[in-house]
Parts: sequence; structure tokens; C-alpha cells
Amino acid sequence: MSEERIQRNLERLLEATQGELDVLNDKLRGLKGTAPERCMADAGDDVERFVHCMNKSSKRVRKAGEMFGFRVSFFHNQAYQCFKDADAGVRTIEECNEIGQASFKRLLDQFFNEMTK
Repeated sequence: MSEERIQRNLERLLEATQGELDVLNDKLRGLKGTAPERCMADAGDDVERFVHCMNKSSKRVRKAGEMFGFRVSFFHNQAYQCFKDADAGVRTIEECNEIGQASFKRLLDQFFNEMTK
């Protein structure tokens, strides 16, 4: 399998995961106002408590985003290696697609769970 075909297989795998991304986006839209509302309710009339809560929430979101980026990079490398293995006859392209889709779904679930802690 040439490098070009490996890249095409990776692109197809990512296209196949688009539905999972759409589901995650819908879930995240539902959370959009959660942190400010929760922080406001917890803070009452205490502005500093509100600021502390929002700062903590922002840090959690930023950290989750960074971790997501690292996981996506790892996912990409694993999928690439799987398609190379398929070329060597160790795996099939179908196995790589199944493994890749399941791994990507777990990655998205982890991200969502970190966002909702």
C-alpha cells in the first residue's frame, strides 16, 4: 500500500467518524451555558466566588481541550500504523476501520466526560 493509499484510508476513517463528532457537538451545545449558570447559583452575591468558579471551569475546559488534541494525535498515529500493518498483511483494512471507529468514539466520550466533571 502506498503512502497515498494509507492517507486515503485515514481520510475515509475520519469521514466515517463525522457522525460521532456531530453527536459530540450537539451534546456540547447543550452544556454551553452550564458553567456560568452553575457558578452564579453557587456564588450567590459573592463576586469573588463567582470569579473563582468560572476560572476553575475555564481551566478544566482548556485542559480537556489540550488532552483531546493529544489523544487525537495518538489516534491518528495508531490508525496510520494499523493501515501500514494492513499493507503487510498483519491486519485488514476493515479491522483498522472498526478499531479506529471504536477508538475514536471512546476518545470523544472521554472528552465529553472531562468537559462535564
